[in-house]
Amino acid sequence: MAAATVTSTSYGYHVTGGTDATTVSTQKVKVKNFLFVPDDDDDTVAITDYAGNAVLTTVGPNADEVKEIPFSGILDGIKVTLNDDGNVLLIMVE
Repeated sequence: MAAATVTSTSYGYHVTGGTDATTVSTQKVKVKNFLFVPDDDDDTVAITDYAGNAVLTTVGPNADEVKEIPFSGILDGIKVTLNDDGNVLLIMVE
């Protein structure tokens, strides 16, 4: 098991490649939505704030299909846990 790779992008963050709980940001972040692309059917992503308070957990659609997760709010930091290192989570921020 390893931490995911987090890349800061023009739209927010790209998270992939690891299954350990991974800190995306320690700062307050205004999130517009999440896009989850699972590697396999029934893969999951868990999102918490920096302190570990649950924000959401969701199961992806079929493999390689995009699941849009509507979300609008300010998070006090973000941590992400992917259950498969082939999963991708895109975090759209303002």
